[in-house]
Amino acid sequence: MGLTSNDWSEIELWRPDATGQLILTDKISARSYYEHSFFTDGIAILELERPVQKIKPLKIRTSPLLKGERLKSLGFFGKKAHFAEGRFLFQESVAKGNRSNFALFEMRNREDIAALDYGSSGAPLLDWRGNVVAIATISMSYSQKSADGEEMPSSAPRGEGTNKGVPLSVLRDFKLVDIGKD
Repeated sequence: MGLTSNDWSEIELWRPDATGQLILTDKISARSYYEHSFFTDGIAILELERPVQKIKPLKIRTSPLLKGERLKSLGFFGKKAHFAEGRFLFQESVAKGNRSNFALFEMRNREDIAALDYGSSGAPLLDWRGNVVAIATISMSYSQKSADGEEMPSSAPRGEGTNKGVPLSVLRDFKLVDIGKD
């Protein structure tokens, strides 16, 4: 994105219409407020120069997810929105070096293909009540095992992939500080 903590840069805000096509709704100045790397993924929190009109913020869930719990998400491919449903698989904690917690999700769209892919990074993963539980970071399409030996689903010919996300509980563990202040 190329944002820095000192300089404001213009970003575009898009929303899907009823058919899933993306519509430019606003342009606003933003700068990087907070950045952190998780395992092989990173997350950035942006500071907006002014409030965004007519946008209702999503609520954040504070309770843990249950294995198999149903989830939903919205990803963007090109200029079209794609909706997905799925389930929470498990959360893993890796305590080596710069590695931190991550969670695995299995998400599919109506055509039963892996729904979170290119363009979905940063998308919220929601519980069935619409509360944010994680932020999508990567889609995996290969078979592997977790640290505790649990088999993670692998891609099938129809694209049944596993998606990785940063759970919001991980973000709560980091202290956000004002830019330019100690």
